[in-house]
Amino acid sequence: MKTVLLTGFGPFGSITDNPSSTLIKSIDPHLEQKSILSKILSLPVSYSRAPTLIDNVLNYKKFDLILGFGLHRGQDFRLETTAKPYPTSQGKDYDGDTGSVFEPINHHQLYTTLDAEELLNQANQKEPWIRKSTDASGYVCEAIYHRLLSHAVKTDTDCAFIHIPSFDFQPKEKQLELILNLIELALK
Repeated sequence: MKTVLLTGFGPFGSITDNPSSTLIKSIDPHLEQKSILSKILSLPVSYSRAPTLIDNVLNYKKFDLILGFGLHRGQDFRLETTAKPYPTSQGKDYDGDTGSVFEPINHHQLYTTLDAEELLNQANQKEPWIRKSTDASGYVCEAIYHRLLSHAVKTDTDCAFIHIPSFDFQPKEKQLELILNLIELALK
């Protein structure tokens, strides 16, 4: 049986119900029907607290696939391929901190461990819906993606991060369908 770690984020700013956490919580029962075990982590939008939660899981359990999800303000889906070790955004997290408090495990820029081009080609066969991105935002999403990739590299695990649009741009049911398909493709 395959295992997947899915991470999303909790509230921040004016976002009281973060679609990234709502989406991953909705995915769980569908994966179970496909004999895929998942661990769901809804992370605080915090440079210091979120990495600790990730470390508490990934230091003790190996997964076949790690997928992080975050919300972005655009209308499209973005498969992030790159994560820098130091957040560049000056925006404050939920705790009021900037990226200067983030402590990376690895001090190198890291790249998705999935074949991004092949995954995108397969995912976009029926309809183009997700694009490649090399800019994971420089905010908490990028810091968390870097943390997930640091663990993935150590354990030879496939890992990626996907920025999703709000449900105003793409309804939850459609996002669920697209992401479930992407997970199945990534696990092949």
